[in-house]
Amino acid sequence: SWRVAKAPAIDRWAGGADWIYCPRELYVPVTKARYAVTVHDVYRIEVKQNGLQALKHRQTIVLLARALRAATLVLTVSEFTKSRLEDLFGISAAKVRVVGNGVEGGYFKIGQRDPEIILPIQNEPYVLAMGGLTAKKGANDVLKFAKALKEVAPTVNIISIGVVEPEYRSELAAANTLHVLGRGICDQNLQHLSRYEGFGIPVLAAMAAGVPAIAMRRTALPEVAGGAGVLIDPAEPETAACMVRELIDNDAFRCDLISRGHAHARKFTWDACADRLGQALEEFSANRAKQTG
Repeated sequence: SWRVAKAPAIDRWAGGADWIYCPRELYVPVTKARYAVTVHDVYRIEVKQNGLQALKHRQTIVLLARALRAATLVLTVSEFTKSRLEDLFGISAAKVRVVGNGVEGGYFKIGQRDPEIILPIQNEPYVLAMGGLTAKKGANDVLKFAKALKEVAPTVNIISIGVVEPEYRSELAAANTLHVLGRGICDQNLQHLSRYEGFGIPVLAAMAAGVPAIAMRRTALPEVAGGAGVLIDPAEPETAACMVRELIDNDAFRCDLISRGHAHARKFTWDACADRLGQALEEFSANRAKQTG
């Protein structure tokens, strides 16, 4: 009903609330209350579709555009996503605030626990690649990196967590140093393991856990890494592989990167994110009061 008829207004169940807040990209009709919505990324908008998927793609664009027009305040997680919203939908930068994301506190406690509990490969070094093998998470880049890494560090494995899209299954089967763990891993265990990113929480999670972070020089990742991680060009898998080799061989370099990353990750907590969100709501409430006062 909200999508088709733009009714009924959610205010009727809100008990006189000042704000209606949607923590994801969802349109809801309001009358008297102010409406705020968080946009995490616009990947679904950026990727072109065909056939029936093209119709769904168009519906997604229409609904997000409607939410952005109706919103008093648009919250997003990075300057990168903010710029994409401005470019794709032409919304005013004045109504957008970047509040970021946070790292779960458990990642900072990893060093106090026994790593043998969850290590997928015992007694061998490995690189953790988040996101499985999907187009969105740069599966082609991961597969090229696996080949390059085998040349310079044949004993280093790659563990990827997530789904494997059908078009990548044959290449995965041929890559004997690349192993994929499915989605059935709980958050607590994932904390031990730790192409398009609207933010990039895994980068900060790795830093919090005391693991050197290597991120692609793409989308929001350089912004989130903030100089505390290593940035690589996904078109140069050989360079990335040599960086992994350097991290294994150079203790001083690795320790410095871990130290800087751990300090950087502490700037990103959910409490800080909630504070920024609250401040944005208060700011826009004050602006509305001035306009009506």
